Amino acid sequence: MADLLGLARMTVSSSGTGSITLNSAVTGFATFDTAYNATAGSTTPPGGVQVQYAINDTTQSEQGTGVYTSSNTLLTRGSSAQKSVITSISTSQTTPIAMSNAAQVFITPTPQYYNVLTGKNKIINGAMEIDQRNVGAASSTALNTYWLDRWNGGTSGTGVFTIQQSTTAPAGFKNSMLITVTTADAAIATTDAYYFNQKIEGINCTDLNFGASTAKTITLSFWVRASVTGTYGGVLSNSAINRSYPFQYTVNTANTFEYKTVTVAGDTTGTWLTTTGVGLTLIFDLGSGATYQGAAGAWAASALLTATGSTQMISTNGATLYISGVQIEAGALATSFERRQYGEELALCQRYYWKSFNQTTAPAQNVGILSGEITNFTMRAGANLIVCPSLSFPVTMRATPTVVFYNPAAANAQMRDESIAVDCTSTTTRTVSDNSISIQAVADAGTVVGSIMGVHVTASIEL
Repeated sequence: MADLLGLARMTVSSSGTGSITLNSAVTGFATFDTAYNATAGSTTPPGGVQVQYAINDTTQSEQGTGVYTSSNTLLTRGSSAQKSVITSISTSQTTPIAMSNAAQVFITPTPQYYNVLTGKNKIINGAMEIDQRNVGAASSTALNTYWLDRWNGGTSGTGVFTIQQSTTAPAGFKNSMLITVTTADAAIATTDAYYFNQKIEGINCTDLNFGASTAKTITLSFWVRASVTGTYGGVLSNSAINRSYPFQYTVNTANTFEYKTVTVAGDTTGTWLTTTGVGLTLIFDLGSGATYQGAAGAWAASALLTATGSTQMISTNGATLYISGVQIEAGALATSFERRQYGEELALCQRYYWKSFNQTTAPAQNVGILSGEITNFTMRAGANLIVCPSLSFPVTMRATPTVVFYNPAAANAQMRDESIAVDCTSTTTRTVSDNSISIQAVADAGTVVGSIMGVHVTASIEL
């Protein structure tokens, strides 16, 4: 925040004790918009941002909290303004000074807005950087299929869309998630559904107090770019999908990244899990039918996917939508996106999905040996039971995962004797828990002492 305060300094074209009409940057400094872009990685701070400001007006000064209401044009001074006369700093009061139009103003967001504390974002992989399953390749939709880490969804109509990681991204981001309609649904039935979502674990939602009278307001923010303009919809819902909050956001200009925010009063009723189950689901709709539509801006006791009257992107063949910088946080203000180290973000994803493959390799049979597979040396020759030592997962998983085996050198799910290039049989888990796995298989009759045995695995325990 200190860096921004040192960058943003502007002249004014108004006077008096009222709102400040901002003019241009002081020589050697920047406008608030430009300074914000340099420090927060966004093109323009959204209107309505609460800011701290300081006015220097030759013989008097003022510091206080106000609201930056529009791009480089207006600053509303708040009631907390504190005046101090430079020639007599003992003189102070809580009313704004009578500012002249020769004044200069320093501006910075309040600590609440310029929030760099870790853990505020309930969304994992909101910057779309982690793609363990597909490594950037397009994936067609199927109900409850996971694509980029932590993001899933599906279809239940004749329309088809693909999902993939993209390098087309808003300023300050490396990646986005790209949705492309490959088969349009021109006649959406009432029960058709087209959406993508993220399910947030309940233990990460405990502080929100949903379902109680003390439920907190939350704010969703994200960057979106779509080829079809219009008013899009989505929903926040609970694990039972019997409490839903439809919301809308508007894509104003085609093929241009735009920053969106949605503020939602916390639900004071319903059942909201704070366990390792689903605590909160964020849904972005692409054109679901009337059965799943509801009034925007209010909680409803029903299973919904979108707000009534929202744009149905699935009806336009070739339509595209890019999204990145997705954040859900407590409070009524969208603060700067929480940026985590890549390794930290990957570890958060690995609580739900882990693979033995190199991060640049999508899980598949027969990808080749020396590709990160789990290996073990045999201690006995012949067709005997081979047991690999227990392997610890890099992080504790949400619960005991489902394990899938991959042969590194053949198109089957067996452990491979890499020394003699033959497959084992009866590959299975000996033990598996939320923090470790041990694998066993029956070796080939030609296996010798010291043979290298290899197998790939994926472990999944998504919500």
